[in-house]
Amino acid sequence: MMKIRAEKKQSGFTLVEVLVAISIMTMVSMVGYGGVIFCLKQWEKGESRLHATVENFHGVRFLRERISSAKRTSYSVGSKTYVEFSGDKQGLRFVSKFANAPQAGLYVCHIGVENKSLRLKYNLYHPEAGNFDSMPMNNSQGILSSIKRVKFSYFGSVTAGSDKWYETWKKNNQLPKMVKYSIDFEDGKIIENVIFIETADS
Repeated sequence: MMKIRAEKKQSGFTLVEVLVAISIMTMVSMVGYGGVIFCLKQWEKGESRLHATVENFHGVRFLRERISSAKRTSYSVGSKTYVEFSGDKQGLRFVSKFANAPQAGLYVCHIGVENKSLRLKYNLYHPEAGNFDSMPMNNSQGILSSIKRVKFSYFGSVTAGSDKWYETWKKNNQLPKMVKYSIDFEDGKIIENVIFIETADS
């Protein structure tokens, strides 16, 4: 008697099933990759904001330290004596002492905007060098970057009248008591502050 063997059905995937699986895996991978890229971009933006915040913090502190320590030095023109401090809306020049300078001593400092950066230019102070407003500045360092505009103003008494705010402070016989600044950044942020000059009343 002949025995009929039933053929076993071999297990496996059809071509259609394989293609469907590959398509699903591709879509999942694309979604996952997009999520990773999004997370990386957000991380980079967060790092950029943190870096800008830290830079602004140190820049504002540096600005305050330099201006608040302006010294009451003077120069004479004929019979008149003027304090070596001059400023307008765009920047200011003064004599100061600071620890990070290449040499110990007083320095002529100029703070103003150059190439969208608020910069400090400075040089060792030599009273015999001549005109305070034209003393050369051989050293430079950045304070704040990505600047759109800056405005300085000065509080004190230019004449015998009462104290008030001025847009310029030049050829005066005393230091301003306060310096106010407003800095507009390219990203829309605005920093405003008032700095008291420690030696203004001395």
